Amino acid sequence: MMNCPNWMIPAMQRRFDDIDQAAEQDPKIQRMKREAQKLFDALKGGMGAEQQDLFKHWDEQLNYCIALEKEALYRRGFIDGIHLSAAIFDSKLQDQITGFPEK
Repeated sequence: MMNCPNWMIPAMQRRFDDIDQAAEQDPKIQRMKREAQKLFDALKGGMGAEQQDLFKHWDEQLNYCIALEKEALYRRGFIDGIHLSAAIFDSKLQDQITGFPEK
């Protein structure tokens, strides 16, 4: 990641964890997870133990990858927001100094 204060990465991780925990409480997400569990249970019934283990490992890897992607997107969006805020602030500061908008 870019040069940033040492406190920023842990702070973003805590915020991401808070958002993730709140999402877990969302009724729509809870409903979708229940539906997914029903589908998994139906699928599992047609598999042998070895296939179930392989499928479980694949599912865990996929979920971990998706979680990492979401964290990376959150961090990138956060940094982009900082850059946008800084650019807007800089533009407004230039307007104040010169008395008119910069072209």
